[in-house]
Amino acid sequence: MPTDITFIGLGRMGSALARCFLQSGKSLTVFNRSPDKIAAFEGDANIALSAAQACTQSSLVVMCVSDYASAQNILDDADVIAALQGRTLVQMSSGSPEDARRSEAWAQQHGIGYLDGAIIAYPAGVGTDGAIVMFSGDETLFKPHRETLLVLGGRSRYVGRPVGAASTLDCALLEFMYASFAGMFHGAALCEAEDYPVDDFFASLVDMYPLVSGTALVSGPMIKDRAFGGDQASTTVHHAAIVNIQRASADKNTATELPDALVKMFGRPVARGRGLDEAAVVFEDQLKPTA
Repeated sequence: MPTDITFIGLGRMGSALARCFLQSGKSLTVFNRSPDKIAAFEGDANIALSAAQACTQSSLVVMCVSDYASAQNILDDADVIAALQGRTLVQMSSGSPEDARRSEAWAQQHGIGYLDGAIIAYPAGVGTDGAIVMFSGDETLFKPHRETLLVLGGRSRYVGRPVGAASTLDCALLEFMYASFAGMFHGAALCEAEDYPVDDFFASLVDMYPLVSGTALVSGPMIKDRAFGGDQASTTVHHAAIVNIQRASADKNTATELPDALVKMFGRPVARGRGLDEAAVVFEDQLKPTA
């Protein structure tokens, strides 16, 4: 029986995405290589016995497996390719912008419509107001499915024609997140080493949100204009603060790889005479990192 969407890949994230589509009122055909993941959808979705069979059931095929290589292992099958003819494939597996470009080229070679998607949310957050889901690729392919795809998160949006755009933004935002995680966990270790209550440290992090968001708001225009002058805090001041973190870590024998890396990053513009500029000047050395 034809359905609104075919969904391939029922891991933790894939299952959350598929369930979100169902909750939005869409009919679904699902396929997963491991049959054990199918049981949760019996009675709610049409169960396909193969990827090729699944692809014949809907004009929109959404895929979310571990990575693009795993996706291609499924897609590089004559029956699957034939079944996808004239349909739109939305790839939501994890990967890089180059993965997205290669996938689009493969799809175009085989006469398959292609969109790339990226998710910034835990599975439990899919479909909530805070979930960020980005889509990129040919907008003429996106528009017919816009309302269907945007149910996946309150902050879902189309981010541009370059098919690697969604993955680019995904990688950039996740880098910020993981770097923040690293600082958070190292900061907790530093507090514990100094016998300062770790729970108070975590509670205090919330108070820093305005400082972080405020820095983002002023740094964007600085980087766009390549004008890094300001009167708030010079890179020299930031560098000196990071050196203090480095020293505090060494004094208590906590790991120093993170403060070491930050000292190096913020030290570069200082060493080339840009210490009076605001912190956004660090961006310049990220384009062509020096030794």
